[in-house]
Amino acid sequence: MTYVGVFRAGNDPYAFWVGDWNSFQAKWDELSKAGLRLVDLETFVDGNKRLYAGVFRAGTDAYALWAGVEWDNFKNKWEELSKQGLRLINLQTYFDGGKRLYAGVFRAGTNPYSLWVGLDWQGFTAKWDAESKKGLRLIDLSSYSEGGKQLFNGVFGSGTDGYALYASDWSGFTAKWDELSKNGLRLISLESYVENGKRLFAGVFRADSGGYILWDSDWNGFIAKWKEAIQKGLRLVDIASY
Repeated sequence: MTYVGVFRAGNDPYAFWVGDWNSFQAKWDELSKAGLRLVDLETFVDGNKRLYAGVFRAGTDAYALWAGVEWDNFKNKWEELSKQGLRLINLQTYFDGGKRLYAGVFRAGTNPYSLWVGLDWQGFTAKWDAESKKGLRLIDLSSYSEGGKQLFNGVFGSGTDGYALYASDWSGFTAKWDELSKNGLRLISLESYVENGKRLFAGVFRADSGGYILWDSDWNGFIAKWKEAIQKGLRLVDIASY
């Protein structure tokens, strides 16, 4: 497994946890009560075991985690929680037990929002452009393969700041990441997938300043960089794996 981490400037309390669902849910509950909030969720299979990785940052607002359900169930919960003043900030989809399942991270919010799922890249970028012109910004990107097609999901929240969306192989992506970072944009969400036999990376960028790192490594190297980044005043904000 290779792990890719997006780091940005921060000095708030934090945590990072990986485990099976039962241990992850227990840690999520523990950390939530301790004044931390889940901001990014990643799930992957290591060996024959599905694991969940979570990035936690300081927060005292309302929150929810809804996971392991099919689309209709998830959509109903998303609508229900939206009416209760919670906003989806992170979406994961995965195939498990012969079914496509969804997991979502929710935080308190009253801002305008939208959610689009199951679009090909052309359709997704068209929707991204349309939503951006309406004063919405893409805050989370996820992708999956189904029926021989690569499909994309996007979580949108309100915003009027600078933004970008870019996809390429690793070499092209890191070059664009460096360029956009120098121009006052910061990577906030990263997704990796294979299309036509080629490993690609897609990233969401928003206007911001401050320190930043993009790092890919095996597990030991990733944890070492995570610890090093903390000492430099950086916080993990997004993790991808493949």
